[in-house]
Amino acid sequence: MISPHHEEPTARELSDLAPEFANALAAVTNDIAVVIDAEGVVQHVAPGAVLIDPAARDWVGRRWVDTVTGETRRKVEQLLSEAATAGVSRRREVNHLAPSGNGVPVNYATVRLGATGPFVAAGRDMRAVSAIQQRLVETQQEVERDYWKRRQADSRYRLLFQVATDAVLVVDAHTMQVVDANRLA
Repeated sequence: MISPHHEEPTARELSDLAPEFANALAAVTNDIAVVIDAEGVVQHVAPGAVLIDPAARDWVGRRWVDTVTGETRRKVEQLLSEAATAGVSRRREVNHLAPSGNGVPVNYATVRLGATGPFVAAGRDMRAVSAIQQRLVETQQEVERDYWKRRQADSRYRLLFQVATDAVLVVDAHTMQVVDANRLA
């Protein structure tokens, strides 16, 4: 129970606790947590971030927007802007720059600690989800290709039946039943 004389922590106290808060947040709920100051500069990266991107240690002192790919920079700006005005942002997926050249997808939400305190961005590594989505897309494309191949084969089959000058019967090899026949048959 909180005593009636309990004082709420000040923004300064919250700011001082931001690195510990980010570490705890990353440990219990997310894969990555980053502390960003009011100017958008990374102040702290929770240790788990290195599992997502080994270069994450080098983010400290850089603008957070400079750690992501060009097409997701706007999303980082939106994460910070929303948290600055509402205290918390909605989730957005951004891609961090990776040494391999591929983007590392991370789904972030950002919270502002106090009215003027730093931001804490908590994120979830989306590489496994992205890999599953990519496999789904590839499977759908393969199914479509197979469908069109079958349609083309069916069209050739029908055309062959129509232009044949002799009687043609298709018989099931197991039952010896006539499955299909052209008009001449």
